[in-house]
Amino acid sequence: MTLQAVREQPIAAERIEGVRAGWIVGRSNPPGGLLVDYPGSHGGPQRAESLVNLEGTALTQAIENRTKVLLAFLDGDATQPVVLGILQPPAETRTAPPASPPDEVVVRLPEGAKENQQEAQIDGRRVVLEGHEQIVLRCGAASIELRRDGKLIIRGAHVITHAEGVNRIRGGSVQIN
Repeated sequence: MTLQAVREQPIAAERIEGVRAGWIVGRSNPPGGLLVDYPGSHGGPQRAESLVNLEGTALTQAIENRTKVLLAFLDGDATQPVVLGILQPPAETRTAPPASPPDEVVVRLPEGAKENQQEAQIDGRRVVLEGHEQIVLRCGAASIELRRDGKLIIRGAHVITHAEGVNRIRGGSVQIN
């Protein structure tokens, strides 16, 4: 066989048996096709067929986030990848679908918690905040302070109360001004 004959023979594609993890890198032409890549790919991104229906925003996010996909290869041919599915993160890092709000949410500041905690998002029919010594809700010049000894202090530039029914003020004694 001459050197010319060797050059004219097609180069055999790499064989890949089994499945491999990869990621979607873009859209291919004709529209609707995917470009995928995977570790160890010698030819760079390849046009892929897909068993997964990815379109529009879902496809754009998969490309931007380098979402991992499971790839198989037709007849073991590395140039013919097929997207079998999208790999999901481990259960402990996945966000659970929103459930119906519980009747009561109890929030306790654990021992050793950060004092400069920036934000908490709480959803429930009843929310309970519990502090060891005191709880302070503050926004600008307004605040509500609850102390362990039972003292409740409401401060504000203007304090307004509204009631559909009776607005009662009860106490051992009531001082106005």
